[in-house]
Amino acid sequence: MSRNNSYDLSGKTALVTGASRGIGAAIANALGDAGATVVAHYGSDHEGAQENLKGVPEERKVFIGSDLSVPGSARELWEDAISAVGKIDILVNNAAVNIETPLEGSHEQWDSGWEATMQVNVLEPARSAYLDVELVWPKRIIATKFVCLCRFQGGYQGVYTNYRN
Repeated sequence: MSRNNSYDLSGKTALVTGASRGIGAAIANALGDAGATVVAHYGSDHEGAQENLKGVPEERKVFIGSDLSVPGSARELWEDAISAVGKIDILVNNAAVNIETPLEGSHEQWDSGWEATMQVNVLEPARSAYLDVELVWPKRIIATKFVCLCRFQGGYQGVYTNYRN
């Protein structure tokens, strides 16, 4: 899936969560097309991740499965990624769930759905961003740009940008 790309990310490594389909797969492919090594996270669809990233050369892609509904799983994902590729230069927190929580359901169903949604969509991405700042930023010498695209239930909520030298 080669595209005309104006970015050269050769020598860079990207961790993309939710890379098995949709936006995550498109981002992982674009990063791979730009020359980056891609650590493609998937929740349960390993075959989907492999199929969607078949255009990225084998030597520049790694697949890691992790259930982000489990507290602390982002830490394990980072440990596995660093073990596999040695470093992470780019983090794309894309994985998300949209668990239906109907009002006519029980309180337990509603609570459970929202707790799982918050775990996958907020808490584990926050842990992942924390690890990016803790493990990667101190080693960077050149200016960096941190961009956080916040979305919730498929809706665009805002952008936070921080420049750091």
